[in-house]
Amino acid sequence: MEKEGSVFRCFKTRSGLILPEFDKWRPAIRERYLLHAHHSSRGRLHESESSADALNNQLIELRAKYNAITKLRDSELARSASKARKEVKGRGMELIQGAIRFIQTEKVKSDLESDIKEHESNLILLDQIHDDDFSEVKERSELASSLSEKKNRLAALPASSFNPQDFAEFFTESPPLSESGLDWAGPSETEGVVLSEVPAAPKVIPGDVCTAVNEQGTSPEQVPAKEADGNPTTEVEVEVPADP
Repeated sequence: MEKEGSVFRCFKTRSGLILPEFDKWRPAIRERYLLHAHHSSRGRLHESESSADALNNQLIELRAKYNAITKLRDSELARSASKARKEVKGRGMELIQGAIRFIQTEKVKSDLESDIKEHESNLILLDQIHDDDFSEVKERSELASSLSEKKNRLAALPASSFNPQDFAEFFTESPPLSESGLDWAGPSETEGVVLSEVPAAPKVIPGDVCTAVNEQGTSPEQVPAKEADGNPTTEVEVEVPADP
């Protein structure tokens, strides 16, 4: 083929001659020319097909890499979103539990403080009674014991680290659930939550702890006493034995 090509090139580049039309070429020369053109075209076609196959393989490889990168990115985004949702859910539930514990603790604290003030008022009333026949040893002992117990319970209440401002900012600045995709308030998240128990408010001792019983008769007397902090007066009904 190389020989035919060389002959053809020599034939084409021959100087001083005008080549006849292709139809008037000798059959042997025309056949050689067509054969050379055919083989050249086949060679170029083969090279083009090889290049196309190589490019197709590269395209398949690039698509596989792209799909792998896309899956990796999606998995990373899913993990990040899941982690963020868990953090937001945990923070929200922590704030809710803190708010509930804070409210319960404040209620118990308020009840204990009210009971302490009432016991102190009753002790003051006992000090103000100057009847020789009135026995106040038992009542004073019970009041002092109950007062000491309530003060100890008040001092033993756990200190709450709950900050209402953090609670307000979290639930005010958070986007709506429809936009954030977070359903932390659903039943599936709150079913397993166990709130810490706060001691219940103690029962208030009845107001007739200072009542003395007289076998012959009674004479009720209401003695108002003002509390030290300026709260409304508490009236305790005290029965004093009448003179025979």
